[in-house]
Amino acid sequence: MISITNDTVYEQLVEEFISNLVLVTDNANVIVRPARATVMIFDDDIPAPVFEMTMYTVPEDDPGSVRLCVDIGVEITEPITYTITTAQKNPPQAEDSDFTGGTTITIAPPGTESCTNFSDLVVNDNIGLEGNEAFTILIDGSMAMVTITEDDDVSIGFNPTAYMVLEGGSVDLIIERMGDAEDPVVATVLTRDGSATAGEDYVRLDGVEVTFLPGEFTQTVTLNTMADLPAEGDEDLVATLSAVDARVDVTQPNATVVITDDVVPTISFSTSNYVVGEGDGTVEVCLQLNVPLVADIDFTVTAASGTATADEDFVDEEQRAVFPIGETRACIDFKITDDRLQENDEIFTVAFSSRPGITTGDPATATVTIIDNDDPEPEFDQTMYTVPENNRTLPLCIDIGVLVSEAMEFTITASNKNPPEAQEADFNPSTTITVPAGGSMACIDFTGLVVDDNIALEGDQSFTISVGGSTSMVVIVDDDIPLIESGDVTINEDGGIAVVNVRLLNEIENDFVLDYSTGEVPDGAD
Repeated sequence: MISITNDTVYEQLVEEFISNLVLVTDNANVIVRPARATVMIFDDDIPAPVFEMTMYTVPEDDPGSVRLCVDIGVEITEPITYTITTAQKNPPQAEDSDFTGGTTITIAPPGTESCTNFSDLVVNDNIGLEGNEAFTILIDGSMAMVTITEDDDVSIGFNPTAYMVLEGGSVDLIIERMGDAEDPVVATVLTRDGSATAGEDYVRLDGVEVTFLPGEFTQTVTLNTMADLPAEGDEDLVATLSAVDARVDVTQPNATVVITDDVVPTISFSTSNYVVGEGDGTVEVCLQLNVPLVADIDFTVTAASGTATADEDFVDEEQRAVFPIGETRACIDFKITDDRLQENDEIFTVAFSSRPGITTGDPATATVTIIDNDDPEPEFDQTMYTVPENNRTLPLCIDIGVLVSEAMEFTITASNKNPPEAQEADFNPSTTITVPAGGSMACIDFTGLVVDDNIALEGDQSFTISVGGSTSMVVIVDDDIPLIESGDVTINEDGGIAVVNVRLLNEIENDFVLDYSTGEVPDGAD
């Protein structure tokens, strides 16, 4: 028996070899006839081309990105070319231009497979609204399905998506088409109530058809509103867009319509000027509407520095003024800072945000005046001062109780001398003292008030000093004693009486007695 090798190679011909029969033992009686035979080997390695997949998905705009491979199952010794054919388009009305009639694929030895792509099979026809399409490819007995995904997108949507219309008027809702415009597109519009009610506030749209002809990119639908008597404030409704053809994408399907009352709501401050004391803590600022609304609404109120500085003179916090349903007045508080600094009255301004459908009235801004409560109240640092007449450098201080932003001068006046007969020359009627900027105290000495008059025997004197509502007593301690002189007197022994002259060298305020005594000569004989 001769063994045949199964080589799994497609040779494309019948192979043969010669078999010789040889007698192994000598036997004259055995005759071998025929002694040679031809053996033919019929190849059973028949190539059977098969697609590697039974279903392919190919983008219409890039068919070359998808590989199409065929495997014949056996090795070959010579190249084989196969024809791939197409058939059975789906949907049946798909254009033949979506794919070609076929292509070829060649398998080179010694391989068993070969690949190409769909560039020679799928056609990008740029026809919109086709949707996905399919066809069949065949190679000998193998079959696969090819789905062409549509790349010619078409979409529609509202643009803009928000509208406002005065009660009793009409508004055109704008619909735009994007993408391919070769085919007609039909859409429908319907409305649904929000706070507005169909039949009372507007005319319902119930599936109104809108058609885009080829080449058209914009269409409109008119919505009519109805006037009524109550001042309702803003009301709204929603319009919804849908496409009849499911292949059309609706990107912005909803539009909101706000119907504003023909009694137009107007917002303003209750006054253009608010006044608050610096020590009051807060100032109330109020907004007012000319008509009540049928829904809550709020406004943002902000403050801006003027001569008053944010976060130094007032707290700069954004506030919300809320109007509940039916209310026409809303108030908020701004905090005021008591800085204990004497300064001029200061101001800042307030403003409110705008809202759709609400008209900004007058006043749209308001001024807040902060009345300074830091009035300087000067007080002497002592209720009584004792000043030596000849040492007037003792300090006299006042404290005004607040800081001053600028230097401030005060006048100290003198009055009520005691005793009443004290000379005006003992003190000056007034002097000034200046508190420096940023400070609350100042000191001077008594040089500007007390006068050293050199009059003896005055005794201590006093007078009153005043600054603002503060008073204090000043006692002048007299330091002037009488100064006298006398000369020598010569007299004859028989002259009788000697006269001694005494002279006062300074002025005196009161009488005084001078005691005069005599002495004796050494021997006491005279």
